[in-house]
Amino acid sequence: MVDDGVFQTLMDVSFRFVSFRPRSKKEFVDALKAACKKRHIEDISVIDRVLARLIELGYVDDEKFAAWWVTQRNQFRPKGWRALSFELKQKGIILKKFDDTTEETNVIALATKVFGKFTALSSKEQKMKLYAYLARRGFDSDVISRVVDAMMNKGYNTDTTEST
Repeated sequence: MVDDGVFQTLMDVSFRFVSFRPRSKKEFVDALKAACKKRHIEDISVIDRVLARLIELGYVDDEKFAAWWVTQRNQFRPKGWRALSFELKQKGIILKKFDDTTEETNVIALATKVFGKFTALSSKEQKMKLYAYLARRGFDSDVISRVVDAMMNKGYNTDTTEST
């Protein structure tokens, strides 16, 4: 049986860990295992006790964490469903696909923001560069195609010569 001092030490580590941003259950487990290793605590069954207490206090909730993560990503560094899914998978969460309107809104905002970088290029090159840029950020190809085509047809392109 692990004494209360070890339990309190790991609770303190957890509170410090969550003070910066919300965390997933997997992140807590990894951090607590690292703390046990650093402090030479061999009985890691205390991690289950700490996690149970953190869940009881409301600090560990993977659904809330995933919602927070997606909101933060959409607001500050927009990424597509695939990229978000990969990031959350690394944090121990499986993301279900969200609606295309959110993704399309993010694609439009990001495409509009970076389109100015490509104005000196021909329209074919603009389209290729913009498509590649958005694809690297994990957006769905159907959504990218719709948005890029709409941007090219709405006069965003100032280049009237077509390169072949």
